[in-house]
Amino acid sequence: MQHRCLQKSICKIVERMISDLLDIEDIICCLRDKFLEQGLATSYENINEGLCDEFAACVCTFLPGCTMYWNDDFTDEFDCSHCFIEYEDRYYDAECPEGVDDWRDLPFFQRCAEGVY
Repeated sequence: MQHRCLQKSICKIVERMISDLLDIEDIICCLRDKFLEQGLATSYENINEGLCDEFAACVCTFLPGCTMYWNDDFTDEFDCSHCFIEYEDRYYDAECPEGVDDWRDLPFFQRCAEGVY
């Protein structure tokens, strides 16, 4: 519950900042830094290890046409679960503001494939 309240607070703060930002990379960088500043996570990787759905929801709040997915929506090939963003045929998360063409190339899934999780 506390995270949801903090997410709303972060979204309100960032909403003013994002009004001039139209690029998804800028939006992701701004939001992930706010997550760290607010003490919600200790690193971008940490955002992806428990706050990925809240982060993706916050990004999509500011980016019309953005879609949130879980890897389970596509396949069950991974033993770990992660929420990420699809926008204009590219995939993004807190660690990958530049996006990738294939969601499996997100750093989270690279670690998952290596057995880190």
